[in-house]
This record gives sequence, C-alpha cells and structure tokens, in this order.
Amino acid sequence: MIVHVRHNPELTVDSCINIFDGQFGNRYKIVRTPRMLRRDFQIEKNPWVCVGVHLQQEPNQTSFVFSGFTPSFWRRILVSGLLSLLFYNGLTNEVKRFIEQAPEFH
Repeated sequence: MIVHVRHNPELTVDSCINIFDGQFGNRYKIVRTPRMLRRDFQIEKNPWVCVGVHLQQEPNQTSFVFSGFTPSFWRRILVSGLLSLLFYNGLTNEVKRFIEQAPEFH
C-alpha cells in the first residue's frame, strides 16, 4: 500500500520512527529493520502481526510504502494465503489512517 504525503525532503527515517513511536509506542513495538529488507522500520503488534514501513523520498514527492506481514518465516508459512489478510488488515488500516491524518505529514 502507498500513501502520498506532503513533500518533505527533510523527513528522515529516524524522525518517522519517533513520530510513529509517539502514536503506537504505548501499544506496539517499533523496530528499525536492516536495509536489505526493503523497509525502514516495522510496527510489531505481536509475533504474528506486523507492518513494515518504508519512507520513499522522490524529487517531488514523499510517500510511505507499507504492508502487513508475519515477522517469523515459519509463522508466515502457517498463515499464508487468505488467512494472512485477516491477520494484517486491522493493523495495516490503522497505520494507513495514522499516516493520512498525522499533522506531521501534512
């Protein structure tokens, strides 16, 4: 899923982590991820449900690219397919609403 926000080239991954932590940190775990995973950080609801977030900075556009997944490879195999959509939709929609409404991004 992609959500475009106000173009802000000064917005960094660290500042995004702080903003997301302010919103979700009391309920979920915010973790910076290795660059090779193609996401900058993830929001972990529990060992089964997680949303990976990537801050995408282009010359004239700032966006967030994110999707739900299961952090553990073995758990991911167990919840593959349609069942996984039921797991991730709640948190993914919560993250989407936050990005769309957060004053820091608009």
